Amino acid sequence: MKGILILAHGSRQKETEETLARITDMVRMDFPHIPVETAYLQFSERNLEAGLRSLIEGGASEIKVIPYFLFEG
Repeated sequence: MKGILILAHGSRQKETEETLARITDMVRMDFPHIPVETAYLQFSERNLEAGLRSLIEGGASEIKVIPYFLFEG
């Protein structure tokens, strides 16, 4: 099964996580049969390892990592 991981830089401004959550929800609507998770490089417990683990535990064997670096770190 395929999976998508949206990877953001991470920010001390927590509202960026809310924005990314809305964007992730839009991606999920476009790909309803593919699990989609988010991860951050820093400033969040939801790091790259946690995001990948979640997808793998959900059955993903092929994961596309999509960088989303639009926020100020």
